Amino acid sequence: MRWLTNLLMIKDEERSALLYYVTLFVLLGVGLSVGRGSMAALFLKRYGVEYLPVMYVALSVCLAATSITYAAYVDRVASERLFVKMLGMLGALIASSWAFMTFTNVEWVYPAYYLVYELTSEMLLIHAKLYVDQNFDSLQLQRLSAPMFASAHIGKTVGGLVLGVIAPLIGVANTLLIWAAFVIIPVLLIVRRHADVGMSPFFRPGRKGRGGLRQSINQVTQGMKFFQKTALLRASSYAFFFMVISFFILNYAVDRVLAETFPREDQLAAFIGWVTAIMGALALLIQMLVTGRLLRYFGVTKVGLIFPSSMVLSFLALLITFTLPAALIGMFSRDVIFHAIRKPARMVFLHALPDYMLGRVSALSIGMVLPLALLAASGFLLLTQNLPNPFYFVVGGVFSSLWYLYFRMRANRTYTPALLSTLSHRLFLPHRHG
Repeated sequence: MRWLTNLLMIKDEERSALLYYVTLFVLLGVGLSVGRGSMAALFLKRYGVEYLPVMYVALSVCLAATSITYAAYVDRVASERLFVKMLGMLGALIASSWAFMTFTNVEWVYPAYYLVYELTSEMLLIHAKLYVDQNFDSLQLQRLSAPMFASAHIGKTVGGLVLGVIAPLIGVANTLLIWAAFVIIPVLLIVRRHADVGMSPFFRPGRKGRGGLRQSINQVTQGMKFFQKTALLRASSYAFFFMVISFFILNYAVDRVLAETFPREDQLAAFIGWVTAIMGALALLIQMLVTGRLLRYFGVTKVGLIFPSSMVLSFLALLITFTLPAALIGMFSRDVIFHAIRKPARMVFLHALPDYMLGRVSALSIGMVLPLALLAASGFLLLTQNLPNPFYFVVGGVFSSLWYLYFRMRANRTYTPALLSTLSHRLFLPHRHG
């Protein structure tokens, strides 16, 4: 253990905190992996892949409402308290979904469960990043963020193995209880941790009491004004818009191939579990051994082009053969390149923004840009999914991923000026990063 901590440049006084965060992210990763596989199998087999475009519309509305609400309160409430509330609500929703699936015959529970997973997977990952930011300074983050966030891939690998083994034995619906357990345990862990160490040290609570509603509105308004006047955010928003369109068209294509390949939901859930385990292990290895070197040698702007390029290649593979091997290429891009390369590169990319805006900027990106892109993707799929050949919506994916690549290159041009501006403010203003 000492050899490992020396290799990762972990100080003795940081070991306990790092162990806590690694454990937390492993548990969350296991739960999200089980939840994702069960959600996909249940929705595709009990409800139907043809309803996915409609779900994208519903998801866009729910994401907008959830993200704006989150943006209003994220900078006013300590991250650990908000984390506990979010996880507690998630646990209740999962348990309710299981009860409806087990004891009733209502069909709306499957699209509801789909929305529960998609919403929480987005918001929990955003909040996990903010939670870490409020508990470590920038020098610690440079050393510790890699093992902390890589541990989520360990959890996804374990969760995939659990789903692959358990789903055929107990039924896909009963795996929701496993996810619920891996939501409740992190709640207990967070409560115990902060009962010992107190509030997150880098959280600065806002004014409470009267005027809370006005303050919440001001939080959102300030974030939107910052969004409009910052060239880096405007440029990257176009890239994010086409990334979302490409991502969800790819999701639809992959899910359609899987639904046509596996006739039973337990077979589909087991396959997703095993593939998730493999992809999680690959993502872990790439993030730990490759991503840092890529960022160091090529820079964040060039590394940021890897994921859009992989999306283009995924759609070209599906254009050549709309079968399981091409779907696996798409899953590799979606589950490995996205998490192991795109997300770490984006975290570095966002360092060009002031820290006090990071929570609101992330939430507003999901609350404004993502819903519009989801509506565009769902409208396109509704027009093309019933055509006799999948060629048409795959071609749409090719073009949207090419636009994503183009606008990502344009966003790179604004990165250095924005970074220099932010660094100059940090040099002359009192700040926790020194």
